[in-house]
Amino acid sequence: EAQAKLLFGDLKAESVEWIELRTSDGKDARLERKDGVWHVTRPVEFPADGTNADAVASALAGVTSEGVIEDAQGAEVYGLGEGARGVRFRAGGADHELRTGKKTPIGANNYVATGAAGPVYTVASFRVAGLEKSLDDLRERRPLRFDRGGVQRIEANWIDGGVVLERQDGKWRMLAPLDTDADAETVETLLSDLVFLRANGFVDAPPPDAEVGLDAPQYRVVL
Repeated sequence: EAQAKLLFGDLKAESVEWIELRTSDGKDARLERKDGVWHVTRPVEFPADGTNADAVASALAGVTSEGVIEDAQGAEVYGLGEGARGVRFRAGGADHELRTGKKTPIGANNYVATGAAGPVYTVASFRVAGLEKSLDDLRERRPLRFDRGGVQRIEANWIDGGVVLERQDGKWRMLAPLDTDADAETVETLLSDLVFLRANGFVDAPPPDAEVGLDAPQYRVVL
């Protein structure tokens, strides 16, 4: 019975190839999966946040009907007419569409349709809420993406100094400005800070480096 209620049948989230949607901040965005990795291709070219992109794909695959409106009136009555929020996507070589309309008067549901002329369904509101992402939510917020265990050398420079570290025989060694054993806890804290570094926002048309201080950075690290 649960399988029969799925609006897109046995469609699997991992089979979704691309997704087009209007973001919660009013941008027309497109996500594409290339070699298993998600990318934002519109309105900007940018690595995608894989977790959020997978969540959208899973939300689409899991949309389940709570009921069908018999003898449905015009689409505008349900908020499914012109200007309705829609998500288009391709999975398994076939194109699909989910249109989201108003909330139902009773119950925590929304009206939806799988096309401009399709039947009107009701689905749980939490299922369509999973599709509401801002453009920034869809973008990769990690400035650095690296295998922490694979780091063999760290070069860090700041305004009045710097350090060079290397992993030797499983232990961290300082090569500059002194040749000595490094404090393993401090090095691991540095790597943790870099692994969990996240952007608060994005500047798509940045000014020249000199205007924002990136020509002579206050801090620079190379792994």
